[in-house]
Amino acid sequence: MNTDQQADVFVVIAVLPDPLQQSSLRHLLQQSLPHWRCYFVNDAAAARALLKDTAVTLLLTQWLQPDDNADLLLDFACRHSPATVRVLLAAHNT
Repeated sequence: MNTDQQADVFVVIAVLPDPLQQSSLRHLLQQSLPHWRCYFVNDAAAARALLKDTAVTLLLTQWLQPDDNADLLLDFACRHSPATVRVLLAAHNT
């Protein structure tokens, strides 16, 4: 893949510890946006590793407990990948 093609690839990291949530989002993205490259990870450590090595377009995360939280992950993404769109999925007003 040349550099121009790499720029056109949308990369999503979804940090969802719940397997059902991962499965549902995976199905939705594969049906709606099959050309996007999506990584589904269970924890912030895996997301950080990808953010260090991959140009990420979108980071989706929910509040993570108990070892890590979304604030720390979003801050890490902001510092290491400032162009990444960061989205916090929450059931509450935050």
